[in-house]
Amino acid sequence: MTTTPKASERRDGPRIDLRLRVRWSAQTSAGLVSGEAEASDVSPKGLRLESEHNLDNGTDLDLRVDVGGDTDELVARGKVMWCRTHKSPTGRDVFDVGVAFESDWLARDRGPLGQALARIFAMNSYEPARTFERTRVEVSASGAGPLESGALTMVDLSAGGMQLRAAGQLADVVRAGVAVETTMQAGTGSRTLPGRIAWVASSPQGDRFGVEFVGLGKDDTAFVDAVRAGQLEPAAVGIVLKA
Repeated sequence: MTTTPKASERRDGPRIDLRLRVRWSAQTSAGLVSGEAEASDVSPKGLRLESEHNLDNGTDLDLRVDVGGDTDELVARGKVMWCRTHKSPTGRDVFDVGVAFESDWLARDRGPLGQALARIFAMNSYEPARTFERTRVEVSASGAGPLESGALTMVDLSAGGMQLRAAGQLADVVRAGVAVETTMQAGTGSRTLPGRIAWVASSPQGDRFGVEFVGLGKDDTAFVDAVRAGQLEPAAVGIVLKA
């Protein structure tokens, strides 16, 4: 069934006018269908592609994303959120398809293409792998092991994690999926928050990386919420790689 997307479906977050090649396949009621298309309106949450097939809302897609003529590609999973028809220049019916990614499509280990996309999103204040509302902060952070050599700053905090900026380049072992332990001091107390690195990206101001909190208890969540709400003033942050 073809539907007209609501505004909230078309604009699930800031988008960049990138042009990427997507090869996709889907299991439908008519069997396995596949195609190749140029993607546009790319964001950390999804993209839009043009298809010769009318895809039902909720259809799961397997996607391979690249820039064309390059061996590097990203493998991702997505879901059709909307589909609408229009006429091609030759008069054929073609379909614009809105695709929502799995939340972790850029959180996995990735090659040059994935690093480039993460860098673009980071430089435009987007944060892959996180959909929580973020609170801007500027708190000095200290690191241990591979993170010890460079100055770190926590630049935002959410219920789901935080973003940190390094003064220079991060070591190669600082990569998506690595477990971390964050100790945050605020007010008269502190909490040790388990998590993992969600993404890593380079920028002219220094490398950045996102930490996703994992398995927080009720008291930990309340502590983070109090810091975000300004009820507790963060004083220091320490982060250790657990790999």
